[in-house]
Amino acid sequence: LSLLPRRVWALLTCAAGICSQFDQYIAWLDSFMTGCGASLGNGNWFDNCDWVTCECVNLALSVPVPNSEVAQCFEQGMKLQKVTREHQQFTFALMQTCFGRTEELGKPCGTCDKFRSERIECLQADSLVSFIENNTAEDIQPAANIQEKASAARAALPVVLVALAFQGAR
Repeated sequence: LSLLPRRVWALLTCAAGICSQFDQYIAWLDSFMTGCGASLGNGNWFDNCDWVTCECVNLALSVPVPNSEVAQCFEQGMKLQKVTREHQQFTFALMQTCFGRTEELGKPCGTCDKFRSERIECLQADSLVSFIENNTAEDIQPAANIQEKASAARAALPVVLVALAFQGAR
């Protein structure tokens, strides 16, 4: 099987429900749970969602298998009794009880986005927020003559479009 191209091997393992990196997945799940539970102390996964931190959310990104295999690896771990009851509770709390917090922290351009400074859309949003925070409503209001010019341009637009369409039809 090692002679098969990676894509074919991935398709076969997914179809068969096999986890391609099972031992690494179980080690990751342990470290993921431990890392997220560091702020939990002696509490319970279901007491509150304060334990879902940026560190916890970012640990999810280091899963050693493709996203398409995560469920299969989890199921295989349960069948082989490598996924413990605590793993199951942790996962349920993360994906159900604390889903809103997990989703909010993990969204692109969100609080925990490690690549925020590299994403153009985040930089644009940050610039807009900064502009709004640093200006008053009066600063942002367009001058009266600009509004008049914009109205005139909007009024002329249908005429321009008809002229362009007519010219294209020739």
